[in-house]
Amino acid sequence: MIHVWLTYLPSGGTDAPDHYMSAFVGGGGDWQLVAATKNNAEFWMSRWEVTEQNAPDRRIWSVTYGCVGKSGHGVNVPIPASNAAAERLLGALDAARTFAIQMNLQSWADQFQQAIDCCDATNAISFPDYVNLVCLDSYPELSQRLFAAAYKGWVFGGMGSWNDQYFESEPDNTQFNSLSAELYAAINNGIQQATWSFGTK
Repeated sequence: MIHVWLTYLPSGGTDAPDHYMSAFVGGGGDWQLVAATKNNAEFWMSRWEVTEQNAPDRRIWSVTYGCVGKSGHGVNVPIPASNAAAERLLGALDAARTFAIQMNLQSWADQFQQAIDCCDATNAISFPDYVNLVCLDSYPELSQRLFAAAYKGWVFGGMGSWNDQYFESEPDNTQFNSLSAELYAAINNGIQQATWSFGTK
């Protein structure tokens, strides 16, 4: 039997925080796809390339995966801490929402609220049609909600994104950067933890 999951490691770079560098290809930390059996394991990473500059649907990127390492022995699937990941993500989303309200950024506050609502067990779990999640039903409900909250709460990118803001008050900027860094970390941790739970339903 082959087990497949994702791992995430922050870049540890000093030039700029990962939540800013995520706007650039190859920035924002490193994701690995791990494929393991009882006797060996392989580690895969992605490479993004612009292959259709004028694509009518604007899907200009192609993503390929290459094996970057192998192990001669098996690797156990990490044990997920889904409840802790959900609590951390909810806390980060709520803090960002509160800050957005304080700064009169209502559209961002609304987006964070949508992400928070994804964790509410009374709400249906849904994704846009263009989001392709393989075997979603093979994940426990909490993991599915982590995926949904991460999708709705992802506000990082280039121009016009949550990152693309500056405030006149330096304390506000300091708080903004701290909240954003924690939100970025909490989202990536939530995604990672959710993939560890595949098949544990």
